[in-house]
Amino acid sequence: MVSVLGAFSILLVPRLLASAYATIQDCDEVYNFWEAAHYLSHGNAFQTWEYSPEYGIRSWAYVGLHCLIGLLAQLFGLSKLQEWYFIRGALSVICALCEATFCASVSRNVDQRVGKYLLYILTGSAGMFNASAAFLPSSFSMYTVMLGLATALERPSLSRPVWGLFWFALGGLLGWPFSLAMGTVFYLDVLVRALLPPNGPKISAVVQGGLLAICVLAILVGIDTMAYRKLQLVPFNIVLYNVLSADENHGPDIFGTEPWWFYVVNLILNFNVVYVLAMLSAPLWCLHRLFSSSRQSIGVALNAIVPFYIWYAIFTGQPHKEERFFFVAYPALCLNGAVALNVVAGFASKLRVPRSLVAGSVLLGAAGLSLLRVMAIITSFSAPLHVYEPLQHLANATVIVPMTLCMGKEWHRFPSSYFLPDGVRPEFIKSAFMGLLPGHFYEEAADGSEGWRPGTWMIPQGMNDVNQEEMSRYVPLDQCTYLVDSDFPARYEDAEKGEDPLEPRYSKDEETWEKVACESFLDAERSGPLGRVAYMPLKRYDQRVWGEYCLLKRKTL
Repeated sequence: MVSVLGAFSILLVPRLLASAYATIQDCDEVYNFWEAAHYLSHGNAFQTWEYSPEYGIRSWAYVGLHCLIGLLAQLFGLSKLQEWYFIRGALSVICALCEATFCASVSRNVDQRVGKYLLYILTGSAGMFNASAAFLPSSFSMYTVMLGLATALERPSLSRPVWGLFWFALGGLLGWPFSLAMGTVFYLDVLVRALLPPNGPKISAVVQGGLLAICVLAILVGIDTMAYRKLQLVPFNIVLYNVLSADENHGPDIFGTEPWWFYVVNLILNFNVVYVLAMLSAPLWCLHRLFSSSRQSIGVALNAIVPFYIWYAIFTGQPHKEERFFFVAYPALCLNGAVALNVVAGFASKLRVPRSLVAGSVLLGAAGLSLLRVMAIITSFSAPLHVYEPLQHLANATVIVPMTLCMGKEWHRFPSSYFLPDGVRPEFIKSAFMGLLPGHFYEEAADGSEGWRPGTWMIPQGMNDVNQEEMSRYVPLDQCTYLVDSDFPARYEDAEKGEDPLEPRYSKDEETWEKVACESFLDAERSGPLGRVAYMPLKRYDQRVWGEYCLLKRKTL
């Protein structure tokens, strides 16, 4: 039997490693959440259009929760950069607790072997490594979905609908509203049971769960309304923008679309053979049910297996696809994979192939492939988390003249203002990118006449929800004290290929710039497919081509 404490002690190590080493794979995590947290905690940051009171599709309540964790770090006397890692560490601990609770529930209510397989899959998964410590609503909803599914799998009781509805509502209202779809089977289960006699106490339990959900919504609306200084129902605003008012010129599709097989490739990269097993879990379970004496509850099986398929169907059908959208369903995918593996191992045992041999081989193989995937990402793309380190010596110095750190084509890899000491202001210079870049939150007046953090309610200039470029976002290059840029020499080996005038090779302009710090960075355009996908310990199989990711400093000031 898997216990919460035992599972937590196993999961905690890879989760803390993720908080320390996982890269930031989506610029939305930085600009929509880390920057907003930095504004609340430190008074300055970039602001995206989503935080304009005109649109209000990001929740200050959600960001504020993370700021409370950051406040604890400040009380310990940690620096801004240490605060950033402290928040990530806290998220990783929360994730491990939720995973442990999920595994223990599966072990009690589905099958002990399935619970163990689930624990091993979660521990060794590249996908969970990436999602566990991310400051994203989809990761937060992933935590609550695990608790919701753990409750859904429990035996019927009067507390089951109360807490199940609460966890799904918490993730859907405070995190990401679309995550409510993961509780579809549970909602129907609760409704059917409540209608069966004697139904008085069961209906009362459902009402209690509903009241808890309403309390969550009321608190959320209250906090966001105070922050925006206008009534804001953020979950509805998110659905309105992404679904109800979306068309070809407005909505998520203007930020790019992907083919139907996008998630197939992405999930194979992050879960390899576990993804294949997850897709086969329903037919395999049906075969097991047909030819086995086991009479497991249909309700438990539906709550365990179906949520993954629901999410897969919904998001595969959406033109706009991103890896983080699937974070919510990662634990369900792992559960489906564990169910399928248990069935396959059981069939193998009937053929006199040891169950432990089959399961162990699959689990070790999946973990090994995931490790190669994680190592590939860390060794290839960690430079943005390290090149800002030389700036930290300014944190203890008195910066008399404000300094400007500029980003051009590397704007989307900025790790957040937590990496910059006070007195260093991040700005953008023009690059080939032609969409809308973030502006700056309004910084409060010295006399405090506008109140605390007025940027939460002031309507910023130059914002739009159609990704239209705003030229006021850029500063002239001669205002830049520091510049972060990447250079990929292999791309210029072809004599016919010249520099893009909007994205020159700044690091080669040695008369103007000196290299303060540089790290190797993968040239994905020139690297072979195997090198991009997995880490190859043997150099003869390493197809990676490298560039440089540099922090540059202007020579003449």
